[in-house]
Amino acid sequence: MDQSQLSWITNFIWSIADDVLRALAAAEPPGRVLVVATSDQQVVADVRRVGAWTVPSAGLLTLLG
Repeated sequence: MDQSQLSWITNFIWSIADDVLRALAAAEPPGRVLVVATSDQQVVADVRRVGAWTVPSAGLLTLLG
């Protein structure tokens, strides 16, 4: 494991989940389909801004049965 991977993992562990979702969505290349499951309207707005699709958390839970 190189230093950048270790740094990413460390940052992930100590981050707020909403910020992790935003960072992951922003890191995806343009054109890649990405769906974020969240009911937080600020996160929805932020990840949609970078091209992600969103679904409410309850919708994902329903699909998972």
